[in-house]
Amino acid sequence: MVSRYSPPKLSQFQVSSNDCKYAFLRMGGNRENYFLTAEDVPSLLGYISANGYTIDTSITKIVQKANIGFTNKKIVCIIKNSNV
Repeated sequence: MVSRYSPPKLSQFQVSSNDCKYAFLRMGGNRENYFLTAEDVPSLLGYISANGYTIDTSITKIVQKANIGFTNKKIVCIIKNSNV
């Protein structure tokens, strides 16, 4: 479920930097349904608990109270990898 991806340039003037990010991606999804959606939350929670990730509840609460998100999207949780 964890994959590296290269985010798209924000503008045509942005210099390309081979800056890869890590994201939880839909398993077996096509390019149109690449990122997880609300219906994938149970699978995500099961995966993170089984693979050394923990939910940072205090930071999650701060971010949710600040109403930080992407337009009409909501943040489910902030996680961290305990193995790093």
